[in-house]
Amino acid sequence: TKQEFETVLELVSESKLTPIIDKTLLLKDAAEAQKRMAEGKHLGKIVLEIE
Repeated sequence: TKQEFETVLELVSESKLTPIIDKTLLLKDAAEAQKRMAEGKHLGKIVLEIE
């Protein structure tokens, strides 16, 4: 719900809830990120950075 989403945003902004980052890759390596997700080799979020 909208209220739940707002609660999550508030917790993140207060550093009471932090996402698990599995791997950070450059945007040019998006295919590797997709493969990692498809193979189920990730635990948490895969972040793509724009160069």
